[in-house]
Formats: sequence, structure tokens, C-alpha cells
Amino acid sequence: MKSSKFNCQVLYEPLIDNRTEVYCHLLTIGDVNIVVNLGIGNDFDYNIYTDKIKKIITNADGVLLTSFDIKHFGAVGLFTNHKIFCTVPTAVIGKIMLDNVEGKRGNILNNINVTMVKYAQPFKIKNIEIVAYNAGGVVGNSLFNFKIGLNSISLGYNINHASEKYVEGLSEMFLSSVFITNDVYGCVPSMTLTARTKEIETLVNMTVGHVIFIVNITRLIELILTLKQKVCVISNLNIMERVKFMIEWANINNFDLVDFNVPFNKINDKLKKCIIIVSDYGNDIYLGGILRRFNERNDILIDLTDGYKLTNIPVYDIKYEQRIKRYEKTEEVKVEEVKSEVSEFEWYDLNDTVFINDRQTKFFPRKFFKVVEDDFGLEFDFKVENIEEIESQSEENIEEIVEIETFHKTETIRVVPIQTLNVDYFKGVSDLNGIKEIFNNFGVEKLIIVGNEEINFDIMTGFLMDDIKEVYYCDNEKVQIEINSSVTSLVTISDELLNKPFYTLEDKHILVSPVMRTDNIIDVENSKNNLNIALGKLEVKEVVKILQENNFKVSQVYNILTVNENLTITFNDTLEISSYDNTLLISVRELLYKKMLIFSQ
Repeated sequence: MKSSKFNCQVLYEPLIDNRTEVYCHLLTIGDVNIVVNLGIGNDFDYNIYTDKIKKIITNADGVLLTSFDIKHFGAVGLFTNHKIFCTVPTAVIGKIMLDNVEGKRGNILNNINVTMVKYAQPFKIKNIEIVAYNAGGVVGNSLFNFKIGLNSISLGYNINHASEKYVEGLSEMFLSSVFITNDVYGCVPSMTLTARTKEIETLVNMTVGHVIFIVNITRLIELILTLKQKVCVISNLNIMERVKFMIEWANINNFDLVDFNVPFNKINDKLKKCIIIVSDYGNDIYLGGILRRFNERNDILIDLTDGYKLTNIPVYDIKYEQRIKRYEKTEEVKVEEVKSEVSEFEWYDLNDTVFINDRQTKFFPRKFFKVVEDDFGLEFDFKVENIEEIESQSEENIEEIVEIETFHKTETIRVVPIQTLNVDYFKGVSDLNGIKEIFNNFGVEKLIIVGNEEINFDIMTGFLMDDIKEVYYCDNEKVQIEINSSVTSLVTISDELLNKPFYTLEDKHILVSPVMRTDNIIDVENSKNNLNIALGKLEVKEVVKILQENNFKVSQVYNILTVNENLTITFNDTLEISSYDNTLLISVRELLYKKMLIFSQ
């Protein structure tokens, strides 16, 4: 076997200040630059993407999106001409969320170059082979594996090893010496799915009044399925149609499907004990109105997010802008002056823009603005001042000037919830024990932790210090490491060695006889019809390495390897492979046949 070794430099750095809790990082592997996530804050302040940052992203070789969460996906509309990779659920649900938030920007996903990949489907960015796997926690959440020679790097956020009611857990285990993830695991309590469900049911049952949940859109479906009762979800109707479809697709038995299409000012108090407010993608504007209505002694607010700011929530803060046309004469013409007065008006007749909390919005359907009254029943007495007279005149010799008049009516009602609980056990991620098991199974030697809470990093580091050699904290500084990468070249030799004797124990056993040793590797074609194969005598560590590189889970006890818990490889004078899983046996046999005819000195 001929091989060469070199050190590959890996850099990981934040492009956006981590204190914004927005995910946008640059991963550099050798000379390949990959942007990981294009997040935005709840305020949709695109100014955080400065010209310098935009240039870095535009010049990168590609973009990976791990989830449709606003903090990972929300700014994708800024980069309409770039090569972006994400899973199908991430692209589809992210499109719905952005199209609802930014309707005036057009169809988000139709305007960007998104390549939708399936789990376990390899793709390349330049010379780096990448495979996405299910990371658990959120539908579509991805763990990306980057193959570099015989080494690999894994990257994923909010990983969950356990399956939930709707989302499957982490799907694959493989060898990965470098792992990049976030610091959320340090604050998650250990709790089984059954215990978590029972805890939420207890909170609901002990509450006399209403239970108001605040939840991220990524966890909405899981919460609905956990509550097991009719609930009212407050969000955009298009989003609710998608959620309804996904719950029906999940084929949940004995489940009373929620009524999604109820405006929050018409909630039937008797039928809807549980009310769910989606906290991201602009849906938080509903929260103030809900709290103003349900802020009684018997009501309780449960925060299931990463830390929503609940202090002094404004119910409504509105600014209204109307585009007004004024005409100026360029020369003397005979005109007929028409003076107009605007004292009362219906919003839908005006060429207008509405801002809620200083944010342009189309979250409310236009039909909600037909009267001078807000959705909470509060009348707004808009006084329209300084409206220019509109002069109607002949079309020739006039110049049209468009001005924007702003009508301010700020009605801010501060509401502090009477009873509030912050719950950490509904994040949908592994706890410390779970993430430790994941790192051990991946064989992680170098760990990069992304975050802005140093206490979480300290907790994780203390818990993992005996298992991982090197741990790095990526807050607002770049992390630079080196990995050793080996490249193996195959040398095909004559077929004489293929005639060496071998024999079969049983249909599902393969006994391999030792053959002559050499420096070369035999690389031969597949032969699926032949279950028998002659291999050279290999070192155990060589077999382990090649199996792990091909995504098999391998454990070792002395001279016996267990592969995917259903196949054993025994090393004695001969190498014996046995399994009662014929599919697994054939898969391993094919791998051996193609890759492991290795003869070393």
C-alpha cells in the first residue's frame, strides 16, 4: 500500500457576532471556503450583514444550512445567486416561513439557487465530499460530514440522539476525529420522553385557567402532539396549513386535530385551554395581545424557547405610512382645483405600509385593516395632518411627485405575565450524557463548541475532559486546528493471487485463508453472485479503520469486532466473518472485496 500524509488546516470562525445568537460561520478546509447557515434575529435587522460579510459569503465556494430555524435560515433571501445546500424539509418549510414574513420581496425560494439534498446522498463543494445525515431534534435538521482523505469532520447543531413523537433521532454513527457543534447541551436536564410528557400534562392539569406556551416554530409540531388535546395555535394561516399537513402525514392515532384557523381575538375561552404562540419569524407580534387578554390570576405562561424576552411586552405599537401624490405645474395651464379632505378612511383603500414595533409587516391579512380599529378592539383615532391638496389638471405639462406622509399612532400597553415558567426540557436536544455518548461513538478527538454562554462551555468541557483530547471554544474568535490526512493509492496487480485457496463454513459465514504478503493492494470488480472471497491477513486496526470510514459502527473486544451489533469478525489464524443478517453480511463482504485486499509487510 502506497500512502502519503499531509496536514490539513481547518478554520472555523463566526461572521456574525455570537452575542446576536445568530448562526453564520465560515468553515475553511484547506483552500475550500464553506459558509454554514445564514441566520437572522427576530427583528429581521439585515444590517448585521455588512458589505464585508456579504462579500465573504458571496466569494465562498458554497453555503450549507443545517435547519429552517430563523437563526439558521432567516437571511437566505439576501443571497439569491449563491449555491446553497440543505435538506428538502429545511428548504420547503423555510420557504413558507420567509414568504409569509417578507411577502413584498417575492417568492424567496424561487429566487435563490437552492440544491435540496437527501439524507445519505453525497455531494461535493469543490473537492470536498459532503454527506448530510439526520441530526434529530427538528425535522430536516442536518449533521454534515466532510470527508478529507481518511479523516472526516462532522458539523451539526442541536443534535438529539433520541427519537421523539414526531422526529427520529440521530441516524448514523461513523468515525469523525473533528466535531463542530453548539453549546446548548450544557443546560438541558436529563429527562426521558415519557417523563417530559408527564411533566407537561401535570402543568396543564394543575392550571385552572389558560396555559399559554411560547415555542419556536421548529418545536411546534412536537408540542402539539405532546399536549394530546385541542389547542389553539396563533400564527400565520399558511404556516398552520403546513403544520396540519405534517401532523396528518405523521398518522397520529386518537388525536383530536387542533383548530388552526381561529383569529386570536375570537378564541373560544371554554374550548381552548392551551394556547400556543410561535415565537419566531415575526409571529411574536401576537403575544402582547394574547397576554393582555389572558393575564388573569389563574392563567400561566410557559416559555419553551431558548430564552424569549418576556419583560414588559408591548401589546401594540403602530406607525402608519401613506404614499401621497402631489402635482406641480411646470408652466401656466388652466387647471381645475379639487380640494380633498381625509378625515375618515378605510385602510384597504389606501396605498399604505403598516409598521408594527417599527417593523414593516404583512403578518396580518389585509382584511383585518378594513376599519380604524386594531385586532384587540382598541380604536385608533388617527389624525391626518398636513395632507397636500391634490390638484387635478391636464396630463401635459405636469410633474408627478410622490411623497410619503406618516401618521403616528403609538398605543403601547405593557403587560407583565402574572405566572411565568421557563422550561429547559423541551429543546429537543441531547443532554450531557447523550452528547458524550455521541462523541465517544464518533471517536471525536478535537471538539469545537460554538456559543455565547461561557458557562455552558465550561459545563461541557468539565464533563467531557476525560474523553476528548482537545476542546475549543468558538465565541467571537476563529478556531484554527490541523488534522492529519492520509491519501491511499491503489496499485492493481496480476490476478494470480486471486487463485489462492479459500473455503466457506456456511452460507452466512466466510472463512478467509491467509495468502502471500506484498506491498500492493488488489482492486477487483464486484461479484455479487459469489459469496466466497479470499483476503490477505490483515491487522485488526486496518479493518476497523476501513469499516468506520464507510459508516459502519464498530466495537472491539480482544480479537473480535462487532459491526452494527449484528455482525462479528474474528481474527485468529484465519479471518472469519459471520452474521444472521444476510443484507449486512453482503454489504460488508462487498466492502472487503473492493477495498480490503491489502497485503502489508
